[in-house]
This record gives sequence, structure tokens and C-alpha cells, in this order.
Amino acid sequence: MIESWMVSLAMGVTTLIAGYAILRNNVSRSTDSIAKQDIKVEILLKFMDENRPVIKHFSKIEEMHTIDIKRTINDIVELKTQQHLFLTMKEARNEFVSKEIHNKVEDYIDVKIENKVYKLLN
Repeated sequence: MIESWMVSLAMGVTTLIAGYAILRNNVSRSTDSIAKQDIKVEILLKFMDENRPVIKHFSKIEEMHTIDIKRTINDIVELKTQQHLFLTMKEARNEFVSKEIHNKVEDYIDVKIENKVYKLLN
């Protein structure tokens, strides 16, 4: 007859065998995954080595564009800070109109004075 300790022993041995099989399966999957990753890393390193001059060239181009962008940003900031010094169209019109009016009034007064002086002298 089968005793209870025999059943327990059989279950324990079965559990150990199943655990070992599961662990072995997981280890083999991990090993395959690591091997695939190593191949991908090797391919990437080979690509980097083959294209290093091109990558350096693009890096230099990127640096030049970055410098140009920074210079442009600095110019924009400088223009914005100096913007209050520039005349607006309205201010320019007002200044021009006031100068024109002043000149016309001055001419009018000169003509009037010349006419009166001419009348006094004659």
C-alpha cells in the first residue's frame, strides 16, 4: 500500500523537478535574449565605426547651426532691448507735421515782417 509519506515524497520530488525545469527554461530564454542583445550591440558598434566620419560631420554642422541660432537669439534680444529707442510711425508723423507747421508759420511771419518793413521804408 501507498503510505502518506510516499505521496508527500513523490509530490516533493515532482515539485523539485518542475521547479528545475522552469528555472532551466527561464535561464535558456535569458541566455538567448542576452546573445541577441550582444549581436545587436556588435552591429551597432560596427555601424558607429563605419559611419564615424559622417557622424562627426553632422556634429560639426549641428554645432555651427547651434552657434548661429544663439547669435540670432542674442541679436533679437538686443533689438528688443533697443526697441524703445526707435521712433514709431505716429511719432515720426507728429514730428514732421510740427516741423512743417513751424516752418510755414516762420515763413508767414517773415513775409509779414518784410511787407511791413517795406511799407515803412517806402
